Amino acid sequence: MATSGNMSSIEVEGAARVAVACTRIESYIRAQLSSGRLQHVLGVTEYAEYLAESFGESPARARLAALGHDMAREWDVEKIRTWGISDGLPVSPLESEVPKILHGRAAAVLMKEQFHVCDTEVIRAVRTHTLGDVGMGRLEKILFCADYLEPGRPYIERDFRVRVEQLDLDEMVCACVEHNTNRGHEPAERTISMYRELCGREYPT
Repeated sequence: MATSGNMSSIEVEGAARVAVACTRIESYIRAQLSSGRLQHVLGVTEYAEYLAESFGESPARARLAALGHDMAREWDVEKIRTWGISDGLPVSPLESEVPKILHGRAAAVLMKEQFHVCDTEVIRAVRTHTLGDVGMGRLEKILFCADYLEPGRPYIERDFRVRVEQLDLDEMVCACVEHNTNRGHEPAERTISMYRELCGREYPT
């Protein structure tokens, strides 16, 4: 079996598919997103790759998830709702009340249907990046944290980012949730369930 370095031919083929998908999605977002949103996405992408390296995840897969995570963020609300619920998953009361939250689910559908991304962990990371979820894998946690801690975020103090980078990945997720709550944003029930699961304690009230 032909190899490239220590990679099998199957792994090389998979890496090539990820690279092609990244190229296509980056082209899409550069054409479709506002300059501010694009700058955020590229910042999340760079930081997700850094976290992936730190936590033993594939930087290429982290890049793919990060590039795609806000593809649908600037769609009109009805389009977000239509694409978001088309994944067939239950819709929470919060998602019904604030359909913009469905933009991750909409982006996940778009990545599967139009960009032929079949990596289920990448798709799930994009789907859950806003509220999180129970049972999150490493790639999901990385995107969740990268989106919140993105260096361009004006509300993220450098000292806070440096401090949480010393934590393990589960505690990093929980620190992000706590920080967001301290900013006055009450977490969703799904986020609280994730917090309990990852940190093994009740959410502080």
